[in-house]
Formats: sequence, structure tokens, C-alpha cells
Amino acid sequence: MVNSVLNWRSLVILGVVAALAFAVACGGDDEPAPAPTPVPAPTPDFAKLIQDAVGSVPQGASATEIQDLVSNAVNTALAAQPGLTRADVEAIVTSATGDQLSAAEVQRIVDQSIKALPVPETLDLADISRLVEAALPALPESVSAAEISQIVQDQVEAGQTGQLTRGDVESLVAAAVEGAVGDQLSADDVKAIVDSSLMATNAAIEDAAMKADEARMTAMEAVEAAEAAYRGPDSITIAVGALPANLVANVIPSLQSRITSRLIYGQLAALNDETGQIEPELAESYGFLPGSTDTVELKLRQDITFHNGETLDAHGLLKSFELMMSETAEVAWAFRVLDRYVDPADRLGTLNEAVTVVDDYTLHFKLRLVDDTWANAFTFMPLPPVHLETVGPAGYSEEPIGTGPYKFVSWERDNYIQLTRWEDYPGPKPVIKNIRIRHVPEAAVRVAGLKAGEFDIITATPPENVPGLISDGFKIFVGDSTQSMYIGFNIYGRSDPLSNKLVRQALLYAVDMDGIYETVAGGYGSRLQCQIVAPGGFGYNADLVGRYDYDPDKAKELLAEAGYGDGVTIKGSVTNARYFRDRPLMDALVSQWSQVGVSVDLQYLESSEWLQQLINQTLPEGIMNIGLNWYLADNTTSMWGDGQADPAFKEMRDAKAMITDPVAREAEVKRIAEQICENAQALHAYTIPSVLSFGPSLPDISASKSFELKIPSQ
Repeated sequence: MVNSVLNWRSLVILGVVAALAFAVACGGDDEPAPAPTPVPAPTPDFAKLIQDAVGSVPQGASATEIQDLVSNAVNTALAAQPGLTRADVEAIVTSATGDQLSAAEVQRIVDQSIKALPVPETLDLADISRLVEAALPALPESVSAAEISQIVQDQVEAGQTGQLTRGDVESLVAAAVEGAVGDQLSADDVKAIVDSSLMATNAAIEDAAMKADEARMTAMEAVEAAEAAYRGPDSITIAVGALPANLVANVIPSLQSRITSRLIYGQLAALNDETGQIEPELAESYGFLPGSTDTVELKLRQDITFHNGETLDAHGLLKSFELMMSETAEVAWAFRVLDRYVDPADRLGTLNEAVTVVDDYTLHFKLRLVDDTWANAFTFMPLPPVHLETVGPAGYSEEPIGTGPYKFVSWERDNYIQLTRWEDYPGPKPVIKNIRIRHVPEAAVRVAGLKAGEFDIITATPPENVPGLISDGFKIFVGDSTQSMYIGFNIYGRSDPLSNKLVRQALLYAVDMDGIYETVAGGYGSRLQCQIVAPGGFGYNADLVGRYDYDPDKAKELLAEAGYGDGVTIKGSVTNARYFRDRPLMDALVSQWSQVGVSVDLQYLESSEWLQQLINQTLPEGIMNIGLNWYLADNTTSMWGDGQADPAFKEMRDAKAMITDPVAREAEVKRIAEQICENAQALHAYTIPSVLSFGPSLPDISASKSFELKIPSQ
């Protein structure tokens, strides 16, 4: 538990002990220090003792060896001559050692010895309790001053009376803290922290006090300043291009919304960026039963607690499935995580056939058909069943409750979402306490707000602003994702020009995607090659590279062959700041298409309006942009090839799902990608990158490939 880098719990105890030690030496927070008792001037024998110790040091001895010898001499002198003050010790050590020790080394010797000095005679039991009260703000909420004070008093009354030394006070407080947080720290942990870190902590606090703007900083203020320097600001504001449509876990239909959802919610299992596998998180384990190819066993951890105090078991998990599948739920349209197990035509009616509770923490899930994406269901974010039943799925957005490191505070729609750290979170607690996620769709406004200090972090930073921000001292994080910018062509047959494969192929040839990738995207993300999966991903088909290289003359020939030599107009829509550089990308495409005779009647929609039209299926028919996730979608995503317009795609996808051998399955994924590319079902631009900008005072914050913020822990 005691690490080379102090964790938060250690820092709290060090802060308490150091605050008390400093307050004993310099006076408490609430009243001036008692006047020091006059003592006789140090005798020459004391100084000579130290000088002799220094003189006995072998030539070439290290500073540590000198310190040890001098410290022993100081302790011997203190035992023989009580009543010396810290100032006495500093003066004698400095004089006796001359230039052989630095000021910092002298301070360390004093710190080693000072614990043997008596505390002022006026310090009594009430003073100890007052000092504990002063240090209370640095303690966890679960530990009260009364608890610690009572433990100190009990120990003193049990026989530890008489003249107390500074070391006695430290021991009493260490014992008090141990008693108050004994379930987190053992006695050995407390002793190790006090013994190994007290002196360095004292030195840090005293240094902070010396640098205070006022005449003197109190010990408690110094502790708070040290903590602030360690963890960064207490609260931050993150400016994003779009807020979620709702806050109901598992039905937030955008990977970008995971900036919010994954702060509030945990998952049964989650994607590991390093391995590319879905691995247990809140689940203890999951996998096929031995010898089975259609029944998956899920074992829950037995310590899952929600923000409202509910605990999760197998019965509650099944209950939450049932509530989310309710036909009356406004969000039920999006709850498809169990469609590999239940019948999509009758989810609620087939739930009990698909999911069985084995015991309080074990469930079995039976597949309807063999499906290679069976593990996707276990990315489910658990919901507290009692609360869910009380407010209903439709009302859950107003009071979202999860198991993640942050709790929901408030939501002002189209403005901001406010979160605060959940202090009872069982995992590592993030260093940032409060987070406000602001809706700022204009990239220029986000950049200006960052420079002005209005925002601490901005997402989707325009590439052209990155060099200037770096020059101004801001930090930039750039990361790839498992979401691709997909320009879909509606090939259902409802849009005559786009139902013609020649027209769609012409649109691909007309685009200089290499140039757009370098300019609009700034070279961030991964350039896609006629397929949704990026290079290195499962099923990536290298044969598709260069399939539709920029050739405007070829585009014109295909349009003429399709009967549109005189030009054609197509409808379309584009999101605005929902995705990285979404509108600039579409503007560039429309400009290049116009050069070969294709006009696009484009609607520019705000994020929330676009999403609602997507849900209602009322977006303009024709061309649309959308960020599509491929790591959970078997790498063969095609919005328009569901069998209505491309039966061959559906046939191949269904056959691929039955293949259990990964080598054979990847070969089929490549074949499906060839089918999608040949039919020009979409323009695949690039993976959508995370480009975060934040100030130098913030701890290093990054993002996962699923856009989840990675905030350092205490």
C-alpha cells in the first residue's frame, strides 16, 4: 500500500500529521503561538560536541555520512541539555558545520532531531483536539474530528500523560488516524508513512509557507497548496461540440457521448485499447460454458454499488433488461445490446428464454444463432433496478445513476452537464473533483475560450490552431479512435441518382481524399481506403488501397454513362460540430463534386436536431455524414446494405457470423469489404481523431479509442 509515489490516502495522512507538527512548532490556525519559554544560552560544550563530530568525519565522506554523525551528536546533546529550541539547534549546527553542509542538509538534520524536543508547556489535551479540528478539511468525509480527538484523549487518559514531545503528538495523531481509517490502512502502513515521509513533508510545507504572499501561511493552507499542485485544479470545464441526446446508459447513440457516459457509468466488460479485446470490468468473468457454442455464463463481481447505494446482483441486472425493453420506454428503440440473444421482433417476450438467473451473481445467456459478435452484449452499463423502475427509462436522463467515478449533479439542456467525483468510488479516484461539460459547437469559440481561461479543455481542436496553441504553452493530445467518418449514399432506391452504382462510383473518383485528409483533418486519424476499418484492424483489406484514386475525368465519364452528363442535383445533410471537422469535410466534398457537375442541396443541422431526425428517419434522402463505430460492429458496417438494396451483403454477413475460426472469418470480412467498395456504398474518409487541448497547469489527460477521457487518479 505504501508506494514510491504517494497516493491520495497517504497524502491525506501526511497532510494531517505534517499540519499538526508544523502547528505545534509555529502555532495553530486559530490563535497565535504561545510565547517561548526563555532558556539558557547554549553551552560551548554543545557546540564543541557537534564540532568534534564534524571533525571526526573521514576525508571524502558523503553528505549523508556527515548528517548521520551530526544528527547523533545533536540527539546526545538534547538528551543532556533539555530546553533547547529549534532555533538553538539550527544555529549551533550551522555554526559547527560551516560550509560542509548546505542549508537544506542542515534543515534535514534539524528535522531528524526536532522530534525529541518538548512541545510548549501550554499545549494540553484541548490544544491537541483543536489541532485535529484544524486539520479536518484534509480528511475523508467518513472520518470526523470527534473520532480522532476521542482516540487521542483515550490514549492520553490511559497513561500517556506528563510532558509531551513533538514526537508524542505525532504518534498520538498517527494512532488516531489509524483508528479512524483502519479499514483502509494498517498500523504498518501508518508507521511507514510517518517514519519515511514526515521530514520531507515538513520541509515541503515550510517551503510553501515561506513563499506565501502573506506574512505567513498556516500549516493547513500549506497542505492545501501542496495538494492543489499535486492534483491540478479542483474543478474544470470541458468544451465539446455536442452534448448527448440523453443520459440513459446503453442507448446514447454516439461514441462521442462517451466523454460523458463513461464518467458516470461502468461496464460489465469494456474494450481494452491495447489488446483490442472486450475484457471484464464490473463482471468477474464471462465466456462460453465448457463444451457449449451457444450459452454464455456471466459472473458478476459482488461489490458493485451504485451512486444511490443500491447494489447489483443477477436479479437486478435481469430486471434492468426487462425495464429497458419495455414497449412504453421512449428509449427502447435504441436498446439493442441483447439482440443476439433475444428476438428483435419480440425482445420482452423472449427475454426469459434468452437470459436465466443461476444464482445471485451468475446469469446464463443463450444465443439465438451462432454469432461472432456475441461478446458485444457484455459492454452493457448496469443501471440500478429500483431507481430505474421508479423513474422509468424515459425519466432516467433527469436523474442518471451509475457506478462510475463521477456522479450526476445537473443538466441544462443545450448548455452544460455538471458532474462531481463520487467519493465512495471503489477504484482509483480521479484527481479532478468537479467537471462541467459545456456545449460549444463553434470551434473558434472553443479555441478563444481556452485562451481566455473560460475552458480548461476543448475537444476537436482545429488542426490549423494546434501550432499556435503549442507556442502559447497549451498542451495537445492527439489520439486515434475506432470510429470512422462515413459519408453514406442512400442506395435504397428512393433517390434515383444514388440508386445507380455508376453515380456513386463517380462521386468517389471526384474526391481528392488524400488532399482533404491532409488539409481538413490535418493528417490526424487514419486515412481509410474504401472500407470502414483502419489499417491494422481486423479484416483490413489491403487490396482496396487506391481503388478510387482521384480522377475527375473518370468521374465525368461515369456520370455521362449513367445519363447525367449535363449535371445532377442530390439532396443531403451534414452535422455541425458533432464530429471532428464534420462540416468542413462536407463543404470540401461538395466543392469537389461541383467540379464534375454534381450539385448537393445540403441541409446544415445542429447536433440535437440532426440526431432526432436520424432517430425519426426523417433526414433528407441522399447523402449524409455519420461517425460509425467498427470495433463492436464486426468491421463490416454498411448502413445501406441491409438486404433491401444489397441482398448479397446480408447473405455474406450472416454467413460470416457463423464462422468460428478467426482466420476464415477475417478472410470473409475482407470479402465483404470488397463487396461494399465495389458497389460504392459509401465514401470512407478517415478515422475520427481525438484532438484535445488543455492548459499547462492541468494533469496529463488523454482519451481512449472510444473517446473516453482518461483522468489521472489520486
